[in-house]
Amino acid sequence: MSRLFETARGHDGTSELPEGLRMEVLRYNGDLYFVAKLEWAKDGTYQITSEDGSALPYVEYNSSMKLRGHYKGEAIFVEGVVVGSSAHMWRIAQNRVVRGADQRAFFRQNVKLDIKLCCGNELRGDECGEQTPQGKFFKGTMLNLSAGGTQITTEANFVKTDWISLVDVQLVPELEPFNLICAIRRKADADGRGKIFVYGCEFVDRGAAEQDRLIKAILILQRKEIRARRGNGI
Repeated sequence: MSRLFETARGHDGTSELPEGLRMEVLRYNGDLYFVAKLEWAKDGTYQITSEDGSALPYVEYNSSMKLRGHYKGEAIFVEGVVVGSSAHMWRIAQNRVVRGADQRAFFRQNVKLDIKLCCGNELRGDECGEQTPQGKFFKGTMLNLSAGGTQITTEANFVKTDWISLVDVQLVPELEPFNLICAIRRKADADGRGKIFVYGCEFVDRGAAEQDRLIKAILILQRKEIRARRGNGI
């Protein structure tokens, strides 16, 4: 079970965070604002710049913000307010920090991507239920994605003990396709008739290099979404 603890404003633990740490900046409703790089963190204050060096959007003083990052195997969530800003930096004073929370929320990106999937995988030799025999492929749609898992919808009627293989998933054209193995953690009847299902899945059996490649793909998707929003004046 992951460790969970909270710190009050001004906790010295923020000084542990290293310069250059990548963090997501979120509006208080959870929408992604941009991906940031931490310049420094001290006495409950965080100074951030844009990860890619671009100019930052205008922000009003005392606006509520959230930061989300990952350090030493833990997810870090910061709630705070903007206490200083320029075209190249924001300064955020924390109101609350949660560390050791569920890491599957880290770098979560909404997507709508057609995928091909099957139950089980040849390497592990996992068996599946009668309705989803191993080796049979199904069509599905990936709804969102994080470094720890994904949410998908499909007509395939899996059970919670099944493992799913997502085959040749082209997340971004800049990177080679992914083959992802995930364990079902949640299941919901999407249409109320037992014809379409939504699954929450946790990725398993990945090495460090593939994990880094997945995070890189998610960051590319995030940057494209941010550019599209700015181009539409959002």
